[in-house]
Amino acid sequence: MGTHIYIEATVLTLFLARVFYRVLMVFMAAKNLIAVSGDDQTIQYIRDPYTVAIFFVLIAYYIIYYSFLIRKGNQLLAKKGRF
Repeated sequence: MGTHIYIEATVLTLFLARVFYRVLMVFMAAKNLIAVSGDDQTIQYIRDPYTVAIFFVLIAYYIIYYSFLIRKGNQLLAKKGRF
């Protein structure tokens, strides 16, 4: 027997909120770093379009992957008559 659906939804919501919060903080910190000094080593990575593209490809992959898992899980539950 699996965990309660509301517990899973709460954990998933907290996880996604935390990821969103961290991404927002990284971009806000990056904006402050760019405004303060232009020669910082970390700014090189923030301004690099390839790094940003890889980061967003990684995020998109996990969003699609977990969406697939959720959809597949719902299909399996529907077959068993639990959904």
